[in-house]
Amino acid sequence: MTPMNCFKLISLFLLLGAVAWATPEKSVSPEADTLVRPVLIAGSMPAYPETGRVLGIQGVVLLEALISDKGEVIQVEVARSLHPEMDRAALQSVRDWKFEPARRDGEAIFVTARIPIRFVLVPTRNLPTPSVAAL
Repeated sequence: MTPMNCFKLISLFLLLGAVAWATPEKSVSPEADTLVRPVLIAGSMPAYPETGRVLGIQGVVLLEALISDKGEVIQVEVARSLHPEMDRAALQSVRDWKFEPARRDGEAIFVTARIPIRFVLVPTRNLPTPSVAAL
């Protein structure tokens, strides 16, 4: 064997070794490692706290909630506060929410989710009060 042939053979082995090392042991499908976010299935928005209404407080309370593989809110805390009364109302409401759980590759998992709760004052229209004469 000539030195040139020996060099080619060694190069071929090195190349095949590199290819085998870089090839995954099992096939990975395009759907692998898909994450489906939790979906709210039961729950209501918080009542507007009277203090917030009187003071004209509007904005967003950002909550961070741990949602179980059964879709239950296990833990919830304020990530960004608006006002103590607004925060309290948001926390109380979200604690009772129920979710379709998050899923990874079809299996239900625990997940931490950020939940924005928006408080917006809706102006009430001043409707005329009927008078006795108008009845």
